[in-house]
Amino acid sequence: MRTAIDSADVRTGSWTCLVAVLVLTAAVVPAMGTATAAAATDSATEGAPSVDTTWADVLNDSAVIVAGNLTALGDATNATVRFEYRQNDSSDAWSTTAAESTGSTGAFRADLTGLEPGTVYAYRAVAETAVGVDRGEARTIETPADRPEATTTGATAVGETEATLGTNVTDLGGEPSAEVWFSYSPTADSEPLSEWTETPTRTVNATGPATRQVTGLEPGTEYEFTSHVRTDREHGLSTGYERFTTASRFAVETGTATDVTETNATLTGEIVAVGDAATATARFEYRRLGTTDWMTTEAVDSGSAGRVRTTVDGLEPGTNYEFRIVGEAADGDSAVGAIETVETVADPVVETGSVVSVGEESATVAGELVALGGADAATVAIQYRNAGASTWHETDGETLPASGTFDASLTGLASGTDYEYRAVVRADGVTETGATATLTTDAATHEPTVDALSGSDNSSPNPHADLAVDWQVSDADGDLSSVAVTIRDGNGRVVASETASVAGESADGSLTETVKHGAGTEYDVALTVTDETGATAMDRTTIAA
Repeated sequence: MRTAIDSADVRTGSWTCLVAVLVLTAAVVPAMGTATAAAATDSATEGAPSVDTTWADVLNDSAVIVAGNLTALGDATNATVRFEYRQNDSSDAWSTTAAESTGSTGAFRADLTGLEPGTVYAYRAVAETAVGVDRGEARTIETPADRPEATTTGATAVGETEATLGTNVTDLGGEPSAEVWFSYSPTADSEPLSEWTETPTRTVNATGPATRQVTGLEPGTEYEFTSHVRTDREHGLSTGYERFTTASRFAVETGTATDVTETNATLTGEIVAVGDAATATARFEYRRLGTTDWMTTEAVDSGSAGRVRTTVDGLEPGTNYEFRIVGEAADGDSAVGAIETVETVADPVVETGSVVSVGEESATVAGELVALGGADAATVAIQYRNAGASTWHETDGETLPASGTFDASLTGLASGTDYEYRAVVRADGVTETGATATLTTDAATHEPTVDALSGSDNSSPNPHADLAVDWQVSDADGDLSSVAVTIRDGNGRVVASETASVAGESADGSLTETVKHGAGTEYDVALTVTDETGATAMDRTTIAA
């Protein structure tokens, strides 16, 4: 902050009130006043004190500081010192400052106040003791003409690029009007006051507040300013330096995406500054990476600077998107934030595997959990159905914490039947399936059976034997192929043999044979049935002839 010395005076070379410097100045200083013809009145009194009038200087337009030097106490041990003053060339009585008691010689001074501006005053030092009085030679000093005065006040109506600077004019310097103007500069600049930007002057006809709007300022910048005042006769005394910071330009900033799922994401951003506006709104634009058209969310009314967020849905899993915040201020300003990216969580991925094993009524098939997506774990299973059916059946699920293979058993199947199956995964509310594969259960294999086998001798009492064999066979698979019947006598000799072709699930037949001179013998009958797979069944019986 600069000192409160009137900058205009510094540049023009007019007087400056440096009170502190004057107070510390040594007592013996060349007088700024001029000596008059007046002489000490009691200098001839023997034993009287001796005093000199030394120097004077201006404090302001109504006050001066005067100095004297007590050179001797004479025959006394104590003296009182004072000053007498009046307008020069006046016959009025002298005014007197307060007396000061001293017991030693040396310099002394006093302030003369309440003086008339622009007036020459005579002054002299006086020393008095019990012995006598001594007066120094009279000197003169002229008070400056009445000067206008102003005190810099604060800035108002501060916006992005403009502000209204203020001052308070307290004295017109005895003139009917004065000119007021301002100097200002960014505080970061180190240029001297004389190089600050100055406003045009404004004429004021009375004391009181005076303002001037400045424009073309830099947004978000701290400035320092001071005021100036002058009349046609005098540059004035203007005190005080003030600071203000312009409003930041309307700005928005794109944030990050949070709560990202396979299809949703919450986009965040910030209205950093609203500038000159009182309120602002913001929305988000987003699109798939690599595309050209933006999709737009509904506007969010933030009311002022602060964080904003919007959730978008309908996104594609495992896809990269880019987004940005777009702001609109109430005064029409707009701003666009930087582009940020977000990748949605990929769906879990499962693949249908091969058939591990298959039976007539069951099968075991495999699957693979390729990816969990964004989940910590996933549940996998196998879905299956008869080929062409509309309803899927599903095995019990298995929870996997990581990708890998798995298998499941399909039960309750029908033999020799085509089935469709596929792997399925569920994670975070998302269900995905693998490709559909097929399998065929094994056909059921049943061996043929001999349901009935009987033999009889139908001959009349004679030496011959009339043999008859009846049989019935079946096969649940329906693939009967042949039936072989053989009759042997007691010596194991084949007396009759026949092989018949059969088909389907059941068959029956008979075999007759007459054996001459075969009475009185027991015959062995053997039957073998064969299906198309080569499976056989055998039965035996005997015939007593």
